[in-house]
Amino acid sequence: MLLDLPLDLLLVVLSKVTNLRDLKNLCEVSKSLYPHAIELLYRSVTVKAADERHLHEIDVSSLLLDRDKPEDENLLRFTKAIHFTSTFQDKRFERCVHFGGREDFEDIPAHGDIQFDRLAETVLSVLERCVDGNLQSFTWGLGCCIPKGILGSDRYLARHQSSIESIRLIIDGSCYALFLGEGPVGLSALNKLKSIHFTGLRNKYNFKAVGAAIRLNSMHLRKLELDLIATGLMYDNSDYGDNFFADHVLRVSPHERTRICQTLETLSLSAVDFQFAQGAIACAFDLGSLTSLKLRWCPGWQDFLLHAGLEGQPIRLKSLEIQSDSEAEMAYTHTMYLFLGRFEGLEELIISTASRGGTLAIWNSLLHHKSTLKRFFHRQRGWDNDEECDFPDLSLSPSEIAMLTEHPSKNPFCDFDLECVALGCGPDITKLLLSPLTTKRSLQVIHIRQPAKDHRSVGPWPGSRSLGLQQSTASDQDLFEARHGICMHQDAASTISVDSDLGLPRRADALSDFAQWAFGPVGFPSLRIIAFGDFSYGTRFSDTNVLLCRKTERDPSVEADGARVLFCRLRLDDWELVELLERYAGVLEACPEEKIPKYS
Repeated sequence: MLLDLPLDLLLVVLSKVTNLRDLKNLCEVSKSLYPHAIELLYRSVTVKAADERHLHEIDVSSLLLDRDKPEDENLLRFTKAIHFTSTFQDKRFERCVHFGGREDFEDIPAHGDIQFDRLAETVLSVLERCVDGNLQSFTWGLGCCIPKGILGSDRYLARHQSSIESIRLIIDGSCYALFLGEGPVGLSALNKLKSIHFTGLRNKYNFKAVGAAIRLNSMHLRKLELDLIATGLMYDNSDYGDNFFADHVLRVSPHERTRICQTLETLSLSAVDFQFAQGAIACAFDLGSLTSLKLRWCPGWQDFLLHAGLEGQPIRLKSLEIQSDSEAEMAYTHTMYLFLGRFEGLEELIISTASRGGTLAIWNSLLHHKSTLKRFFHRQRGWDNDEECDFPDLSLSPSEIAMLTEHPSKNPFCDFDLECVALGCGPDITKLLLSPLTTKRSLQVIHIRQPAKDHRSVGPWPGSRSLGLQQSTASDQDLFEARHGICMHQDAASTISVDSDLGLPRRADALSDFAQWAFGPVGFPSLRIIAFGDFSYGTRFSDTNVLLCRKTERDPSVEADGARVLFCRLRLDDWELVELLERYAGVLEACPEEKIPKYS
């Protein structure tokens, strides 16, 4: 039937197949469909390191099987996006291949250089199979230095793929090679970039390279994500003044008002200090064009927001994420109240702060966006018995909890039509806060967020233990990585994997009680998924996570305490729910507690 369609229509139909396993199956069962399906299958390729402790042993053999065949049999001729990735679970500190995996530092340089040269040779053997000028997107996500042969002056990307529009780089900013001048990134030949992502910015060479790339592509740059290392973690920060980001990257003075990026739509900054040049930085990025703004661990972010609101530009933000820490925190409630009141249309708000109080004030200020807000994440962190952790009551006072209990109509959630909510509080408080949404048919995903760091240091919140479920585990194709393409060495059929055991509660506790209520007749009629735990950085914390969904007729009927259990584990073969998790992955993965890689 498909073969009867005109070619143009056939290609449209095949392009709608989002499950890569289905495309692979088409290639294997139909010789007639193979030429068309294989092109789509290899349009985006992800090469994933099997062992993050041995990145130099990355396996690319399956991509080189046709290297001695004619060019028209080279499958990488279809590739427009290529991504080299790795997990960040075990080897997070000094993970660069240059360190060589040796404990004796004197042996590191020689041994590490050999391994690094091997990695460079392997990666180049794949890149050289790509058609010149064909790549539109390139990811270096291994968390180690980038070989000069790939991204340096007059190197592979500069000579053969200068039309790249998106580049994503994750390096190890702690590598000694960066401070010997051996690992600077060269971006000067890439003048068509619409998206720049750089994690691990730490030395002046790379600051200079990124700044030059921003200015070179300023007329068409749409997305900029920069994850810096705080100056206090640098080996030698004597060259960095209080205003080093504005000086070394943007090259603007504190009192200057120069717009550098006038087409920018997405801006994400981590560890950028705004305290001495907030006005200049706000003006440089032309925040009036932004639809998404993310600020993590940025001292002075409050003044930055206020300056952005005073620049006289209309604010068009659809997504806002703020993550602050105790070292850089001051009263934020007034800032958020003023900023959120200056515009309408926000669809997603993510807030993680380190000061108590102001919870209801923030929620009430969101009523300005009640007709558009669909995704909401909120938590507060602080110190409890000398341990930093989330406040399981979201800093709500006993009187505020009593007021919400006795007068549900005063709950700000009454006015929202949220689709996805993530709260850093226990199941009982979550039930109290979200109960007004039971009268609506919008809520699909609830995330009860407890960071894995808290789970291991202060233990799980009361009522979150003993679900009787084996913990959810994410496959190698997890939320964090799956959005970058297909993995040639793993099963590319899923992005979230849960084990096949559909174990059910052995005894009631607050979390299972919450799930039973939420999926029950007086719960949320549209609810599809309850997530518990910490989903930041994909699989890193999978041992503390749980994914629950509504029980269907095909699931075995189980009773607990004489009542039918209304929920079960999320199933691997339920692609509709897997895709729903991907849709809201930005909320589930929001506000990680640690950086990747780790620097101290």
